[in-house]
Amino acid sequence: MLERELADSHRARETLLRDTHHRLLEVIDTVPAMIGATDETGHYVFANRCMAQALGTTPGQLVGTQASGMGRALMESGPFRRQREKVVQDREGRERVFLTTRTPLHGGGRDKPLTLMTALDITELKEAERKLLFLAYHDPLTGAPNRFLIAQEMEKLLTQEEGDDVFGLFLIDLDRFKGINDTLGHRVGDRLLKSVTIRLTDSLPDAEVIGRLGGDEFAIVYKLDGACLDADAHRKAEVILQLFKQPFSIAEDEDDLKTGNVISTTISMGVVIHAGGEETFDALLKRADLAMYRAKQRGGNGYRLFEPEMEKAEAVIRRIELDLHDAVRNDELVLHYQPQVDLRSGQITGVEALLRWRRPDGSLMAPGHFLPVAEETGLIVPITEWVLHEACGQLVRWSKEGLTLRMAVNLSGVLFHRVDMQHMLTEAITTTGAQPAQLELELTESVLIHNADIVNRQFKALRELGTAIAVDDFGTGYASLGYLSRLVIDRIKFDKSFMDRLESSETDQTILRSMIMLCRNLGIRMTAEGIERPEQARWLAAHRCEEGQGFYFGRPQTPDRVEALVRASLPHWHQEMEGMISPIAAVGGGGFSS
Repeated sequence: MLERELADSHRARETLLRDTHHRLLEVIDTVPAMIGATDETGHYVFANRCMAQALGTTPGQLVGTQASGMGRALMESGPFRRQREKVVQDREGRERVFLTTRTPLHGGGRDKPLTLMTALDITELKEAERKLLFLAYHDPLTGAPNRFLIAQEMEKLLTQEEGDDVFGLFLIDLDRFKGINDTLGHRVGDRLLKSVTIRLTDSLPDAEVIGRLGGDEFAIVYKLDGACLDADAHRKAEVILQLFKQPFSIAEDEDDLKTGNVISTTISMGVVIHAGGEETFDALLKRADLAMYRAKQRGGNGYRLFEPEMEKAEAVIRRIELDLHDAVRNDELVLHYQPQVDLRSGQITGVEALLRWRRPDGSLMAPGHFLPVAEETGLIVPITEWVLHEACGQLVRWSKEGLTLRMAVNLSGVLFHRVDMQHMLTEAITTTGAQPAQLELELTESVLIHNADIVNRQFKALRELGTAIAVDDFGTGYASLGYLSRLVIDRIKFDKSFMDRLESSETDQTILRSMIMLCRNLGIRMTAEGIERPEQARWLAAHRCEEGQGFYFGRPQTPDRVEALVRASLPHWHQEMEGMISPIAAVGGGGFSS
């Protein structure tokens, strides 16, 4: 009985061991990793399904065979108990990457241990890592080095031994790229960026790095000849400029290419030279950016080398920006008013409100020095609110003194994209009690041309309040006359440049006569700006221009001086013009007698 029980117990243990062994093999077969064992002669004593499939066979066929090919390469992958990446060729000749380990396996009655090998196929993981690494240092659209890689390459140059670290950073910005995106679409813009990258890369093989910083900005790093730095920088800048003389292909396929699908663009480029010393990538990039914007301010299609004065000017602008935040709150802004005169009667009919900023030293800063900063930072909104309230309040104060004048107020084109101008103006009129009919809002012609639809809609709403609309600097745009039929305007102000050339240019005289006739036919009132001599005023009056404005009639001045000038019986310019207009008009005068 004991013998039978013992035999049954042995059979039960054997059955349990056999079942456990099968279950373990089943588990090992489900593991997505190659697992196998070889003896001291290199013959397989075990292999799971994953390993057998990788070698193109089955576990049963593999056991007892000599390890060869990919299997042998993996088995010989390194020392025991150390993970190692190994690149091997699979049975189809493709390179695969495996993470392998080798472990000695003792027991089983063997004198020498088996070699247990595990190998995890990480080929796809390594490819994903490679792609992520590429994306981390390259622009996904063009494949060019991005800002991080450009910075790394420049840092290498900056840390080289003295004498080997002389190089130039050429910062490129495509001119009017936003217009390409807006008119032709972002898809065309993307194709253009790719074409630019290809041309730069193919045409500048000697560059240390060519990359895209973002948007439409590219950076090129060149080593320079230390003996003639500036000359070499100019030479290379000219080479880069020449690359943009020919149009760029924006074709997606051969059919597009056959139809001549191309586009032209120019660039603005800033160049900064590093000739040694401790500098950083960010500092050099900032200087190149300053030089690039100077080139863009000149109209683009050119380049500028960085000069230390640019940083000084930028520091002044930043100081202005900081101080400007407090200008309204500290009551530092003031309005001066320039008279606008009826050229036939000599009477002041209106004034233009001109902004000034009273600095702590008592000096007055003209708007041209700080309004661009205000527009860029958004401070133009609270400043315009103050101007409208002050101008409307002055109208009310003059009205109480018995003076009825028209008040012209300049508006920045930026406002029409940032705020509801109708609401802002209504609030100013309601708060001060000013008459809307005495207000005339001015916007420059260039802003109107580039934002005609947006501005025109708001103009209609402003006119519904009773205010008049004027176009400032008229005659300097590209399509002035064509836009007159589209814009909702009441007055045109002829640009000062016509006055500067009026006495010497028959062409400008002809243009002015034509514009005056056109405005009269369209029922649009006129004001000529920049009048500085009586001859100019008499010529304009003779050709039936209605109003004039300029230093001849008076510089911008304080409200009390304007009031005194309006109340004066015969200002000097009224006396000089009196009796001269009719005779000139009678003979159709167009010349300039002294």
